[in-house]
This record gives sequence, structure tokens and C-alpha cells, in this order.
Amino acid sequence: MENEVVPQIEYFINKSGATVVAGKISIPDYVNSIKVDVGLSGNAPQSKVWIDANPNALVFGFEPLSMNIKMISERTSSWPIRLNPKHIGRSIYILPVALYSKTLNHKLKMKITDKDSGSSSLLDSTNLSQSTWEYVPVFQLDDFMEYIDFERFKFIEYVKIDAQGMDFEVIRGTKKYLKKVCFITAELDLNYFETKNSPIKLSLFMMPRGFFKIGRVTTYLLQRIFRITINVDDPTYVNLRLLHRIRRNFYIYQKG
Repeated sequence: MENEVVPQIEYFINKSGATVVAGKISIPDYVNSIKVDVGLSGNAPQSKVWIDANPNALVFGFEPLSMNIKMISERTSSWPIRLNPKHIGRSIYILPVALYSKTLNHKLKMKITDKDSGSSSLLDSTNLSQSTWEYVPVFQLDDFMEYIDFERFKFIEYVKIDAQGMDFEVIRGTKKYLKKVCFITAELDLNYFETKNSPIKLSLFMMPRGFFKIGRVTTYLLQRIFRITINVDDPTYVNLRLLHRIRRNFYIYQKG
């Protein structure tokens, strides 16, 4: 319900199967990379590709809709690229919350699109039918980042955001820990949702914080110099202040 009291983020971290010890998420010794996948849809395709490419990676996924989490868990999505449920609770922890620019003590209405629940949004759509909804808890990404042990992991390798028009709001909710992210991808969805955000606003926010938008030349240089894989469809930024920490086995992938 909309007025239901929302627990702290630690409740949802524990619900995902992760364990919090002394205020930090306990992460197995073999994990060498952390990625964050915001907006999993019903098949978590990006997470699936990341885990297949690096079995020692750990993904934290954020998906507020219970129907999408159910589809992921049962692998019933009709999309061809689907996460194997065996990875849930091992290589990926799924937090059933939405991310926003601020944390709220009440739930917000997530409008569910009729043809594809993966296009559901906290925003009204300009051309997609939204006849049902679900009230979901809302947090800042910073709330979650507080539980990462940055003494052990000096950075988050990659954050992919597909929040259906809310991507910029998600980024604005990580002002404290944005400096700890190496690469970040945001899909603004300007054609489908009622939003005043724009690529210019996003770049003006990112540039003073040390982020540079990747283009063809940047991608070529990063691949040649650092021998990393970059294969993305949507606007992606690299944190120039963390270039010295980039390893040769980075895998930056986002499609669709």
C-alpha cells in the first residue's frame, strides 16, 4: 500500500540473500568485480552477459516489480537472453526496490506498461499504455553504497541504469559515492515518458564530477591502451579520476 511504512535499505539487502556484517555486505573472497544493474526487466539480460563473461563478478540488481522478479526467478520471460536462476543469491543479489534522487518513507506508484513490464516507470508514459500499477519502496543508490566495503573494493566497476525516464534521478541519488564508479550507462528514454531531463543536463551534471562521455575515439583508446571490452548502446561515461585503477579484464556491456 502507498502509506505502508518502508523499512530501511538493510532489510531489502537481507531480503536479496546478501548478509550484512558490521554494517557492510559480506562478499566472498573470490569476487574480483562489482557491477550494479538498475532495472532488470523480466530477464536481467545485462547481468546474464556479465556473469557469463566473468564468473567471479558479483552483481547487485535493482528491480522493484514483483512480477519481473518472479519471471527472472522462474525464467519465464519470452526474451531470448535470460538470467539463469541458479545465479540468484550467488552471483547476483536482487533488491526489490526502485531508485530515485531521494529516499522516501512511503511507497510510490510504479505504472506497469501493458505490453512489456520491463518498460514500467514511476513516470507517466506519453505513448505506452499503463493500466495497472504496483506501489514500490524508493531509495537512493547512496543508501545501498553505504554497505559496500570500499576498503576492499576501491570502486564499483560498472553501473548500468535503465529506469525508464528516471535514469538521471537515479544518478542524482548517488552524489556521495558517484566518485567510486568507474563506468556508468544511462538511458534517458526521452521519447516515451514525461520528463524534463536531457542529455545536456546529464552531461552538465557528470562533467564537474570527473566523468567524460565515451565516443568512438574514447572507446578505441580505452580498448587499445587498457585492453578492456566496451560494447554499449546507450550514453556511457568513464570516471577520468579512476583511470589509473582500470584493469585489463574490465567488461563494459549494455545492449537494448
